[in-house]
Amino acid sequence: MAVRPGLCDLPAEIITLIFSHLDYTDLRNCKFLNKRLYDLSKEEKHWKKLCRKYWLQTSRPYGRTWEEHFIHWYRDMGAYIHCYAHLKKTWDRILSYFKVNCPLIYQTIKDGVSEEELDHVEESIGLEKLPTDFRCSYRIHNGQRLTSPGLMGSMSIPGHYRSESLLDLDTILVGYRGGEGLLGCIPLTLCLHSGLTQYLAVTDTDGYEPNTIFYPITGEPVNGKTCLDAFIS
Repeated sequence: MAVRPGLCDLPAEIITLIFSHLDYTDLRNCKFLNKRLYDLSKEEKHWKKLCRKYWLQTSRPYGRTWEEHFIHWYRDMGAYIHCYAHLKKTWDRILSYFKVNCPLIYQTIKDGVSEEELDHVEESIGLEKLPTDFRCSYRIHNGQRLTSPGLMGSMSIPGHYRSESLLDLDTILVGYRGGEGLLGCIPLTLCLHSGLTQYLAVTDTDGYEPNTIFYPITGEPVNGKTCLDAFIS
């Protein structure tokens, strides 16, 4: 009976072509099948493509292979591998715009924080886990200095001025501790002129769906709640 050829029996160029379509988990697993696949899976072009896809990296330090560069980034940002590239591109577009059109706002944007700082905030406010995309965004940039004009929703009309700053972690923590009746929500923005604050619901403790962003508005109780939602579209 003829033996059916397996992956290892294919020419190297065919295996290399197959590997070029694999994601990092499958490519990594192929390394452990045998020495031939191990060698072919380590080709630089595969890992260069993955570095560009997930980490937006187009260069690497001298003496470091593309696979090593991928692993270096994965060890630091692996928890955000499925959202980092999108959020980093978004932040880059925002900063590019403000650098040209509003340097005053551009100069207020803060560098990102560490995993330990995010863990400290979670522990301090007693929440199990902040949303993954929230953590990733703050790893990239830690909001902005509390100033005006703010990054979010700047608007000026006669008799009214609104400009919300995207809060940094320290201010979020202070705002959470000073909040009343919003135990499962954290403040995201603050307008120094109107006092308006957008909140992010992390849990449903206060009756909001997790990951909902809203303005709390004091008023008559509705359906057992003491505030209404004014959602931002």
